[in-house]
Amino acid sequence: MGRAAALAMAREGASVCATDVNEKFLEDFKGVANVTTRRLDVLDDAAVEKLVGELPPLAILSTARATSTTARSSSARRRTGSSR
Repeated sequence: MGRAAALAMAREGASVCATDVNEKFLEDFKGVANVTTRRLDVLDDAAVEKLVGELPPLAILSTARATSTTARSSSARRRTGSSR
């Protein structure tokens, strides 16, 4: 969803800054008009603040969660015995 949304916004003329902690996932954006990429660990508050300070004013902010978050949530449910 995140990749598709970023590409769709770029096609419509938006300036997109795509980020990921794993630079391998940013390779798909190479050569795509209106897209710049940055490695970013969203758990690093200082890195997030630095990036936000370097960007122009934002009109849209879109975030997408990694699939590993789901795996961690499932693992936490098993430890706590929760069915949700």
